[in-house]
Order: sequence, then structure tokens, then C-alpha cells
Amino acid sequence: MNQGIYGLSGTSGTPVQGPFSGTADARKLLALQALVVGGGGAGNSRSGGTPPGGGGGGGVVSEQIGITLQTLYSVTVGAGGASAGLPGSFSHFDNITAIGGGGGSGGTVTSIPNGASGGGAGGTTTTRNSSLVSLQGYPGGLPASSVAAGGGGGAAAQGGDGVSGTASGNGGAGRLSTITGTATYYGGGGGGGCYSTGASPNAIAGTGGIGGGGNGNAASAVAAQAGTANTGGGGGGGGGTNPTGANGGSGVVILRWNASQAVVTLSSGLTGRLTTVGTDSVLTITAGTGTVTWS
Repeated sequence: MNQGIYGLSGTSGTPVQGPFSGTADARKLLALQALVVGGGGAGNSRSGGTPPGGGGGGGVVSEQIGITLQTLYSVTVGAGGASAGLPGSFSHFDNITAIGGGGGSGGTVTSIPNGASGGGAGGTTTTRNSSLVSLQGYPGGLPASSVAAGGGGGAAAQGGDGVSGTASGNGGAGRLSTITGTATYYGGGGGGGCYSTGASPNAIAGTGGIGGGGNGNAASAVAAQAGTANTGGGGGGGGGTNPTGANGGSGVVILRWNASQAVVTLSSGLTGRLTTVGTDSVLTITAGTGTVTWS
């Protein structure tokens, strides 16, 4: 029996060698579409009169690969930054890795991320570290004043700079994917927090970027918003009378293949759900570390 590649439904030009029997064969390769999203960075908390930047969105990687049946593939879903200013964790499927978004800065320099997208900057920095641009994300925005911070960078766009002396920057946009059958954005940056004082009663916080980014906080006692779970969105920066920065959203691993060609098994330690889109199976893994195998 010859080795072959099973194609995804709707994929043209995928070579399928044969003949094949109806029994799974470890030598066969299954065409698999994979989307891997890292955890979003947390927004920072206001410290004294320093505005807090929004968290960076997690990295987003989309690839189509061939996998071997009856072989274990490792999976990890990265957590969002779990405390103010902390970066998100990496996600991976086999050797595909999406790095976590950088935490928002409350200091005077642009936050250097342990990951894809930079967190927004607080303080009074006027220099953006352009080296933070990568294939997986963009830098955070710069503050406009000692009151208005920058938004977190997104997987598809730079975080917004502070708009004015009393208006913080929005989070950068995430990347679009249709792997689930529905157009969805992932890896949006968190909005910058804005520090309201008697001299700035009309403070305006930044809004989260499309793709799960959380809104920052300004004069309101309402807390900054966390990044949306399983999108890799960055958390909003704290401000106003509720200075705490919000957590980043967790990442996700999504896998899609032709349903008629293989069935999947998850190990303990992974949380996932299986859906059908046309003639394809779509496995969305939302938490944990473990392995998956197809047969």
C-alpha cells in the first residue's frame, strides 16, 4: 500500500495516492489545518500617577500540515497573564508554537514582551521599540501624557498611542481565521488605562482590540476588562479609582480535518469539543496539556 495524503474538504489540488483500504494505516498522512493562539498579556495596574498600558495579544499561527495516523502529538493551551503586567504563556501543537502576549507597562519604557505582541506603555516614554514587531504580533502604543497610556499590541496591528492628554490608546487588532466555520478574530490587544485626576475629569480609557482584547479603565470604579478566554486577548489597563490591571485571555488550539478520513482521541489533561463543519471535523482545545492522536 502506498503512502498518501488525505485532503481537507474544499481543498483543491491535494494529491491522494492509493489505493487505500478502509482500515486506518499508520503510513497514511492526514491533511490537517491548525490554528494555535498564545495567551494574552495582562494589563498593568496604575501606580501613583503613572497610567497603565494594556496587555499585548497572544501570537496567532495558522498552518496546514500532514500528520501521521496512530501517532501522539503534544498540545498545550497557554494561559493568559494572571497578574497585572505579566505576559501570557505559550501555546503549541507539535512543533507549532504561538508565543504569549507581552504584559502592559506601568513604567517609563515600552514593555518588552516575553511573546508576540508588546504591552502598551505607561509613564512618559517617547520611544517605541520597533524590534518588537514579529511575525506573530506588534508593539504596544505609547502614552500621550502622564495620564493617558498606550494600548497593547495585537496579532495583526500595533497598539494605539494615547490620543490626547486625557485619552488612552486602543488595543491593536487581532488576526482573522475561519477555521471553525465562523469568521473569528484572535489576539487583540488590551486598551490602555487612563488615570483620572481633578485636572482630568473627562479621562477616557482605551478600548480592547477586536480579537478578545479587554477595555481599559478610567474614572469609573468599574474594573478593567480581562481578555476574552480562548482568544488570546490582552487585558485592559487599570485606572481611575479601580487601579488594578486585568488578566489576559487564555489561548486556544483548533484543528480541522476531513471527518471521513480519521477519528481523534484526546488524552487526559486536555479539555476540548468536537464539532462538524460541512464534511470536516473541527476540534477546539480550550485548556490543558496532553496529547492527541488520529486513527
